[in-house]
Amino acid sequence: YITECIDYCIDVNCRYIYEIKDIYKEVANRMNIDNYNLIEWNISKSIKLMNKNTNLSTLEKFFPYNQYPTPKVFLNEVLGRYYKNKVKKS
Repeated sequence: YITECIDYCIDVNCRYIYEIKDIYKEVANRMNIDNYNLIEWNISKSIKLMNKNTNLSTLEKFFPYNQYPTPKVFLNEVLGRYYKNKVKKS
């Protein structure tokens, strides 16, 4: 679901997510999922697993201000890096 959310944001040229629930709803609609909360739950679980299995120093390179990023923070960080790299390549 993480990649689906990122893909959706890129498709609609969303550079920053203000209302994360809107993204979940759109992705759920694209994927024919009745309950958009399932997407949030799965992303949260993936982030928890990432925190559990990844060295803290590595995580701090991406999320120095928060050891446990929320789905919104995580997705915005990925989007920010995507658009920053896209501008560099242009």
